[in-house]
Amino acid sequence: MRVVAALLWFWLFAALPRLAAFVGTGSGGGFDLPGMVVAVGLGFLRDGLPVGLALAVVWLCRWAVSKVAPRSPKRWAKTGDLVGTTVAILLALTLAALVADSRFFRYFGFHSNLDHLRLLGDWQAVSPSISHYLAHPAIWLALLLIPALYLVLVHRLPLPPLCRRLEPPRGAILIVLALLGGGLAGRMPVANPATRNLAENWFLAAAGAAQTPASLAASAEDNADLATLLATRPLPHPTIAESEWLYPDPERPLIKATEHQLCRLGKATPERCAQDEDGDGYPLATDCNDREPSIHPHAAELPANGIDEDCSGLDAEPPSFLFIHWEGARAVNIGSLGHGHPSSPRFDALAENGVLFRKGYANGTVTRSSLISVYASLLPRLSTRWIFAHHPELELLGFPDLLRQAGYHTIYLHGGHIGLGNKLPRLSRWFESRFDRSTPSIATLPVSGWGLSDADLFDLAWQVLEARPDERPFFMTLATLSLHHPFELPAGATAQRDPAEAKHQISNLIHYSDAALGAFVEKVLADPRFRNVAIVIWADHGINWYAPHPQHEQNVLWEDLVWVPIALLGERWGLAAGAVDEVRQLADLGPTVLDLAGIEAPNPFVGHSLLRRFTPERSSAAFFATANGGASVGLRQGDDKYFVLLEGGLERYFNLATDPTESHNLAADPAHRARLDDYRQRLEAVYGANERLILENRVWSDEYRLPPPP
Repeated sequence: MRVVAALLWFWLFAALPRLAAFVGTGSGGGFDLPGMVVAVGLGFLRDGLPVGLALAVVWLCRWAVSKVAPRSPKRWAKTGDLVGTTVAILLALTLAALVADSRFFRYFGFHSNLDHLRLLGDWQAVSPSISHYLAHPAIWLALLLIPALYLVLVHRLPLPPLCRRLEPPRGAILIVLALLGGGLAGRMPVANPATRNLAENWFLAAAGAAQTPASLAASAEDNADLATLLATRPLPHPTIAESEWLYPDPERPLIKATEHQLCRLGKATPERCAQDEDGDGYPLATDCNDREPSIHPHAAELPANGIDEDCSGLDAEPPSFLFIHWEGARAVNIGSLGHGHPSSPRFDALAENGVLFRKGYANGTVTRSSLISVYASLLPRLSTRWIFAHHPELELLGFPDLLRQAGYHTIYLHGGHIGLGNKLPRLSRWFESRFDRSTPSIATLPVSGWGLSDADLFDLAWQVLEARPDERPFFMTLATLSLHHPFELPAGATAQRDPAEAKHQISNLIHYSDAALGAFVEKVLADPRFRNVAIVIWADHGINWYAPHPQHEQNVLWEDLVWVPIALLGERWGLAAGAVDEVRQLADLGPTVLDLAGIEAPNPFVGHSLLRRFTPERSSAAFFATANGGASVGLRQGDDKYFVLLEGGLERYFNLATDPTESHNLAADPAHRARLDDYRQRLEAVYGANERLILENRVWSDEYRLPPPP
């Protein structure tokens, strides 16, 4: 009987952690009072499904015991009490975990699941956020009191009348009602994403988190050609004719290569490799561009033009690169881009003398997803199971790997822990030198949040640059952290706006980080030793945090979350200063770096070089998605922004030219129906095909890696 009481009391108590989601700074963002009532009430009904299933198991066990076991009432009563006490203790611990999950929910707008909990293995890295989540006194009180009160009630008020009604066979009726109510409540549509996610049962959410949505699974069965869907054929070079890119491997449809590269790999016919199309005296087998007579082995190499005239595999006097990963710097707070609380005067001044892409988008909404797009030019998985941790067997080609092969010194400098989320194995292959909190010289520096403050990181980067004895060209990633949760200004930093107001947290941090970034970049640009350095500044994602969308919506693909700055700085790019209004994405960064370095190799990249422009026949588009809180996919094409929650079909469609704050959802207008249906079908086909290639390990194969040039 005690195990039944433990389950029934748990059903009642499971509503309390949902109330804890409303406690803390900025409480109520994304909710109104009716939404709170719906979230708690609907959540209570949905919890009936797992509780009903558990009661059914208990019912069956008791029924079986009554039929087959010898009648020893005292013995079975003691056993039942022991089982009940054990179950009650486990459920009390679960209640404590659900209270902690309420803090996770306050930030993200969805429940944590088993995949998120895996990050707790990197305790050193995530502990600042955990401490912040649990800092509110009311939460510590709830962590202690809710489980304690629950255990007292289970043992002191075991609900004997109701428990007796759940004895076989009468209990079957109540169990069926609980299951039916929970199942129906789970299918009720809820428009507000925060309300919908808070009402979700944690156990069912955790169990289904990694599942591919049915619509994507159906699209994947069609084996759609992802290269065609994403139009991955490289854009034309602005000054020379280039070899045609071919797609030689139907099993790995993203891989593309030129005929010359296929000759070097032994994947083209001898007859074709012997031809000399441009008449320069060199056959296709040795001529890296058989459409341009000035390009061939032994040709005169023009330095610093991004073209490999002598087919050596690299431009003469190749550039070095500073690749600045500006963590979480959303475009809405960038003065030269955004529309609310401009906070980046130093970046804006730098962008005036560089090339600023005003419609840049992150392909993922968290760092571990976006880095796959940045370094492997691949769309991330539409799953809470990210590639770094869950697919170590997946063959990927990272563009830093191609730089290493071409003779670059690749460096990764991070003020936190590189290994978070199991990134280290891949980053170790892509980066020859790595610096993070495990490096002795960094471990002794003061910590702010998840690692070094941005000011300290850029000071360290300057020291590394000055101390490099290596004469090789370098590619250095600098990964900042000050704009990461828990969103606290480093000690001694001055706030731009009132720090007591939560809505100013992000703009204050961007203003601080912008000052450190600007001082460092200006120093590099002013130093003649680094005249050959090309600088890229990019953000991995944004955040939904009061500008103008509620904080509880990190699973909704607002501009706040996916619109990011991308800028090319320094005279080494050879570009006229100005803004570019093409829609671009983080997957374009790798092809851009390789293009300037003059490196051309077979690859499965979905992005396009930012040094090249789209033609009237080809429109640019950016793709973004998240699986957190339910699978959502979206795209930006021209002025159109469309995204949809696949589970339930909630659509949002905006014209960003007239509605940059996404205030007027046009999805309900019948005039747009055909266009939106096309967008949705396209997105489902893209992400369905992408999932299939990743899960079946058909993205890349090292059999297409070129040998060193002869």
